[in-house]
Amino acid sequence: MEPFHDLESFYGTQKPYRFEADVHDCEVIGEIPKGLNGSLYRCGPDTQYPTLDGDFIINGDGMVSMFRFEDGHVDFRCRYVKTARLLAERKARRRLYGRYRNPYTDLAAAPREDRDNTGNTTAFAHNGRLFALREDSHPHEIDPQTLETLPTFSFDGALKSKTLTAHPKIDPETGEWWGYGLFADRRFDGDMALIVADKDGKLSR
Repeated sequence: MEPFHDLESFYGTQKPYRFEADVHDCEVIGEIPKGLNGSLYRCGPDTQYPTLDGDFIINGDGMVSMFRFEDGHVDFRCRYVKTARLLAERKARRRLYGRYRNPYTDLAAAPREDRDNTGNTTAFAHNGRLFALREDSHPHEIDPQTLETLPTFSFDGALKSKTLTAHPKIDPETGEWWGYGLFADRRFDGDMALIVADKDGKLSR
């Protein structure tokens, strides 16, 4: 098996697509069942500016996509997660941030606040709300129809951990949102937090 650190899809200079798009009535090969109605969301990295040579692909900016199925048809939409980091680079018209989790490689003009929150790992739905998750940050809430970015989410200020996993689980019986905060205080010394929200999205643990 190829070593993880040698996988080209994770390391190396990545050429981004760099577009936000709407496609009405996508071309379909085959047939979509007419009873299949709903939306499929996905989230992943698509850097606004090319990654540094040898950098990690998950250092890229978050891109949320939606496939909307209705009566045998499918429409597509994709939007960048408008993080503070992405907006700062758009304003500067250049890459400001350096290597993955390494602020010492940033340019002096790069804002330090929420430096690693790219919102680029998981599209996660709970209690009728959609989130773009990043492993070591608070989630960005996303409008499930327009995919426009809403403010970062902290359970109405109740989340004390500075981080929330990008890989949460929903309890199938209670509807609870279970997760953890790795590097909960951003000390990077093994500190963690257990995070549980009830089916209505209120933090309980």
